[in-house]
Amino acid sequence: MLTEDCWTQPDDDSLSVELQREVAEGHVLFNVPVRAVSRYGDDVLFELLESPTHLEVQDRNAKYAEVHLTWCADGPDVPPWPSTKFYPSMTTWRTAHQFTPAGPPVEMNTPARHTFGLTKLTWFLLFVVVLLLTIVCQVV
Repeated sequence: MLTEDCWTQPDDDSLSVELQREVAEGHVLFNVPVRAVSRYGDDVLFELLESPTHLEVQDRNAKYAEVHLTWCADGPDVPPWPSTKFYPSMTTWRTAHQFTPAGPPVEMNTPARHTFGLTKLTWFLLFVVVLLLTIVCQVV
């Protein structure tokens, strides 16, 4: 499950620079000043510093845009890429990601933590079996 803790605060404006490099004329964020607020992998939440006037009616009140950066080395992508979703507030963005306004995610039934599909108990039992086999091999 995605938690708000997975999203990190960017250290500098490199993500805003990358966004401007990726968007071509015709993209909804072309020439729109933004500030990166949060990041999860290639997904970046940008605060819109100016309201884009060319947006669809339902998006004209947007204050934030979540963009999936493509890291395309060949220059700007062809619109509508990189993909973009608009949000009127941080609360709306958190709700869309099932974050509660206080921060922690909404509780869902999630499996216990495990590694390579094995639980901690299974790893412990595997360790004991290997240890016993090592002792038996040394005795024989």
